[in-house]
Amino acid sequence: MGCPRRYPALVYLLLATLLPVTGSKRSAIGALPPSQWSSVRAAVRRHAGRRTAALLPSHPPTRAQYLYAEQHILAPAIDTLQDAFKELAHRQPSDEAPDHPW
Repeated sequence: MGCPRRYPALVYLLLATLLPVTGSKRSAIGALPPSQWSSVRAAVRRHAGRRTAALLPSHPPTRAQYLYAEQHILAPAIDTLQDAFKELAHRQPSDEAPDHPW
């Protein structure tokens, strides 16, 4: 079975969403320095409670942890994730297409 994961799948999904913005996996991981990671933990605490936030390690995942998760957690669910993304993207108003004709 192996060791239990230290991070929930949502953490890896968050990093995956940073890839188009940062341009690389290394940059996406670097976008979560300890100061930003504490903000992520604070948001988890606000939305999911103290117990859930306490389960997160005090530091963000490493690149190696992300690469492993990408292959073993995200890749098997890629079709589901892409479908959910497309559905949410269609619901978002476009910044480039204003509602007014002028």
